[in-house]
Amino acid sequence: MAVNSFNPIFKATGEAYVEFNKSDPTILHTNPAFHVERVKEGKYAWIGDKTYIEIAMASECSLVSIKEEFMPLIYVFGFKDNSPHSAMFSKQMIKIHEIGLFQIWKRKWWPKSNFCAGDSIPEAKPISLMDVQSAFYVCFTGIFLGMVAFLIEIILQKYWSFLQKRRNEQKSDTKTEEMSNKTANNRFIINTKNTRM
Repeated sequence: MAVNSFNPIFKATGEAYVEFNKSDPTILHTNPAFHVERVKEGKYAWIGDKTYIEIAMASECSLVSIKEEFMPLIYVFGFKDNSPHSAMFSKQMIKIHEIGLFQIWKRKWWPKSNFCAGDSIPEAKPISLMDVQSAFYVCFTGIFLGMVAFLIEIILQKYWSFLQKRRNEQKSDTKTEEMSNKTANNRFIINTKNTRM
């Protein structure tokens, strides 16, 4: 029992159960349905088996459970000491758990919760600029990066066309010099021929 627990929280809870049991002996009633009915009547909270609570919540819209698990209970199968079946049974149960069969079976066979009218009515909240602020950041970042890429492309295009133009000028200068050198050589040859005559 929780009174004998080494965990101080569980121990304090167990002691509170024993103390409260003196004024209301029904709090340790063994039938979960009894506690669910007391919860429905109001001003009563029940710490009980999650399985039974989930089943009760599936059929009753007014019941709510907290998300935190308090003192989780583990179910086990008992075997005699040194039973030849315990190792095989443990191995198969671990396989069933690891491959997710428990969850599949729970979805298939667990009672589905009823449609509760209050569950489907969302509260409308007006959207403020702060709610969509990150979308603006993404848009502005995209625009900025696009403009930077565009400017880099223009600069590179101008740089490559400048280099191409310069290469063409150098080629034309080289051709012009070669042509002028050939012309000068031809004149020299012509002039020497004229002088020999």
